[in-house]
Amino acid sequence: MKFNNNKKGAAKWVTTVIVAMMIAFIFLVLILIFTDASLTKIFVGVNEKIDDFGDCDKDRVSNMFDQCPCMSTKGQEMKDLRGCPQGTTVEKAEWDRQTCNWFVTDDENNPVEDCEDDGSTCKNFAVTGATDDEKHKTRCGEIKSTVVAVPDSTGQGVPTEGDLTITKFKANGKQVRDKINENLGGTEEFEWIEVEAQAKNLGEEDITKNFKTSIFVCDATDQDDCVKKNLYESKSPTGNFVPNWVSTQSMRYDKTINDRIDYSKFVKVGDNGDACDGPDIQECWLKIRVDSENDLAEKDENNNEMGIDVVLKNQKFDYFQFEAFKSVELVINDEGSADPEQKPITQMCRGYIGDASGYDCSSLAQSCGQGQFPSSSSWNPESNGCLIVVTEDDTTTNDCGYAGAVDEVIIDQDNNYVKFNNLKTAFVNSRGDDADNAMAYSWKSTSAGSLICHKGLWRLCNPAGEKEQLQFGNKFYICKDRKWVPK
Repeated sequence: MKFNNNKKGAAKWVTTVIVAMMIAFIFLVLILIFTDASLTKIFVGVNEKIDDFGDCDKDRVSNMFDQCPCMSTKGQEMKDLRGCPQGTTVEKAEWDRQTCNWFVTDDENNPVEDCEDDGSTCKNFAVTGATDDEKHKTRCGEIKSTVVAVPDSTGQGVPTEGDLTITKFKANGKQVRDKINENLGGTEEFEWIEVEAQAKNLGEEDITKNFKTSIFVCDATDQDDCVKKNLYESKSPTGNFVPNWVSTQSMRYDKTINDRIDYSKFVKVGDNGDACDGPDIQECWLKIRVDSENDLAEKDENNNEMGIDVVLKNQKFDYFQFEAFKSVELVINDEGSADPEQKPITQMCRGYIGDASGYDCSSLAQSCGQGQFPSSSSWNPESNGCLIVVTEDDTTTNDCGYAGAVDEVIIDQDNNYVKFNNLKTAFVNSRGDDADNAMAYSWKSTSAGSLICHKGLWRLCNPAGEKEQLQFGNKFYICKDRKWVPK
């Protein structure tokens, strides 16, 4: 084999790299100079504590890039100030970004960086006896809890001066600012709600494309986390239903004609895993949306939605029996110090894994048994957690160990690998000292579905449990597409 020792060639290569780096740096500087803000404004707020990847004002511009993170664009964004509403000055944008994480006072124009010990300088948002975190809000927290999210269709589609608008919306006779409270008395699995609505074109141009009106049940605090509901002609589960009202007629803008569409349908709320489906007390947001499937980029996309709070109590709720596994096995080949990898778990067992009589499943490494892996006589799932057994399999001796995971630890089926950092029972090296290297690895589940630790048992989310729920105290997880999702 020949080695090229051409020094002139090497020097030329180094020079090329240096020139390329200089060009890249100049290009970056030019981008920063000619984008929405100057270098100074780009880095305003770097030391603030707002979440860069969050969206305080729900205008679909992340805080990292939003020059006005606590002022919603409401769908009408400044051309030269990213994430700022029309009419915003540079000074106002800089003030908004600087104070977005400051605490709200009774004077909305004078937030403060910190509250006094007695809380007197900050606005009180909660009743007596609440914690300080509940009593006081930052500007980010306040706007996030009150502002209407900008629809994801904003700015998409064919520009038009038309403006589809929901002008009226009632649910079970309640107005938008009211709240629906229904007690199902433990006998009804869901609540029929009649929705009545009216849509008009309040723009300055006829709308000639088809448009549709849909009803959603959404999370009470995240009104973008929604499930679309079927629309029924009557309160009959076996009756005819459609997923949307679809209008094929044009919608004229002439106000003297009073062109409009009126709707009246029934929906099932608290059904099929929506945000109001569950035991005890469930709260959700019933939302109506009129749109044209992004065929139109309307003059104002922020008036296409309305909604109303719904609270359901004492719903008849039968818990689904998810498949349960008492143990999972991890097999590694990693002697000495850990050399972490991403791997799927090796197996899951409805009983206990081990290579001796009295075990339900054989260890795939066929080396760890009585005394190395727990069995039914030595492991209490409720107190010890969800059992994880590990074999370190190599050509000399196989090491063994085990640990117990806490509730809500999830082993995803997709490539969302997880480390077992949350343990209820600390890892035990029952033979040798290399098995615990597995705790440095990242793991995923098998193709069967995702697993979640629930009261000491691994519960499987597979198609049989689709849209069914699992309860952890006041918290719920729902099984969707073989994945466990917090509700």
